[in-house]
Amino acid sequence: MRAITAVAALVAVVALPSPAAAATSAVTCQYIVNSYPYGFTASIDILNSGPRLDGWSLRWSVPEGTELGSVWGARMTQPTPSEMTATNVVWNSSIATGSRVVFGWTARAATSIVPTDITLNGAPC
Repeated sequence: MRAITAVAALVAVVALPSPAAAATSAVTCQYIVNSYPYGFTASIDILNSGPRLDGWSLRWSVPEGTELGSVWGARMTQPTPSEMTATNVVWNSSIATGSRVVFGWTARAATSIVPTDITLNGAPC
């Protein structure tokens, strides 16, 4: 018989539309995180309710000590110990009106937070 160990996970789902950008941007970003001991998995769901987007780039803060792991659905980098960036890949570079793109990653970290400073192409998302 195999022993099965259950690990409790913290799941947070937060939609992060910016009040300042709401009047000028019809794009929202939803950050979803699933924490576990020594790390987390996270994803961002970009929903476009406005005109077609051709190419996208996101930037947000993470706690220092966060180490980027595997990535799917985007190209990601960690330019500083407290910053992440993500850009489209060829097959999801355009986001049509009413469409969404979701990408995700894993990270090693002592803690995870839901960032409040996500920007899309330089504007709050």
